[in-house]
Amino acid sequence: MKKLIIGFLLFYIGEIVLGQNIVRYNFNNCNLSENNNAAGPLKNSVSAVCDCGIEGDALNISGQDIEFPIELDSFFKNDFTMCISLLLDNPTGEMDIISKTFKCNADTTLSISYRATDSFYLFSLREGFNETVFLAAKADPNSCWQTICLTKQSGDFRAFVNGVEKDRKVINELLRLNHGEPLRINNSPCQPNLLNGLRGRIDQCILADFAFDGSKIKQEYVPQQKIITQDTLIFLGDQFQLRAASNCPGSFQWSPNTGLSTTTSLNPIANPTQDIRYSLSFQLPLCRITDTVFVRVIDKDKVQCEELRLPSAFTPNGDGLNDTYHISNNYLVDQLEYFDILDRNGGLLFSTNDPTIGWDGYSKGKALVPGTYYYRIAYQCKGNQFKTKGSLFLMK
Repeated sequence: MKKLIIGFLLFYIGEIVLGQNIVRYNFNNCNLSENNNAAGPLKNSVSAVCDCGIEGDALNISGQDIEFPIELDSFFKNDFTMCISLLLDNPTGEMDIISKTFKCNADTTLSISYRATDSFYLFSLREGFNETVFLAAKADPNSCWQTICLTKQSGDFRAFVNGVEKDRKVINELLRLNHGEPLRINNSPCQPNLLNGLRGRIDQCILADFAFDGSKIKQEYVPQQKIITQDTLIFLGDQFQLRAASNCPGSFQWSPNTGLSTTTSLNPIANPTQDIRYSLSFQLPLCRITDTVFVRVIDKDKVQCEELRLPSAFTPNGDGLNDTYHISNNYLVDQLEYFDILDRNGGLLFSTNDPTIGWDGYSKGKALVPGTYYYRIAYQCKGNQFKTKGSLFLMK
């Protein structure tokens, strides 16, 4: 009996407990081991060569085969998440990225490829010829690095690029892909007849045996080669620092040079005298990309104090657009005495004296129903007090 119990425990400990596992390969110091030793190292058909990546190092891919540990096959039994960051090198035709199959067009397969003609990532999953899912995700034209993710939750399949959901398919079948074949990068049996070999860099490979939701996908996405500074408002005569990020060395060029301390630094000081849109061009070894930021310049002497602007409606649904009700031109408020939101009976739902804070559609921790609500505001501008009130509509 003791031998039976001990044998069972050894078997249980040696198995991955499904539904709570995440493995990560980030290739820092050109290491092919999993970050937390939760799985074995990747098998590389040639000696590993690395260069700069999303954060730290990335693995150079020049046609060689990369194979994931076979124990990760169990991740594909039910729900899963798979993410990989890519910087492709002059892709042509259809480029092989990831596959999990023993032969080309097998009846049980998972594959991801990149179609260069229209910049789409193609996802194909199949268990038996009658249970097939195809998804297509357009590459992000404003980013050098592309982080692509595929999630499966029961029959719900989603494809993401750089944290944004691009395609979704829902089927009735379970579609299990744990068929004893390892996951491979750049080693599809469909090469070379149907697919070209992958060339470029890979970074931040993530596998999980459960489906990430949209917020988790966004959390995992690390933007690169971007202006960090959001569209900004300043007063005439003020200066501020523009901030941008790039992990990879290269050349950077801001334009126009109007009001900038330098055009070749990632973080110049800006002192424009009128509204302006700055562009920053990143020239990297495998990519050239441009990002922009808009700076609005306000002359305080020309501010019309009575022209406080508020929207007529807002949509607090968590999509990142119009989620709060706030003063649009709060720059003319020297001091906010109160900004109140009321229901139709005059009950106070929200109040603040900070002009940068808006109402999120909640009161006492509870989301309010769509309908008409009311605001009242008192503020100081140029030494005078102003009051205004009106109505707004909460939409979902």
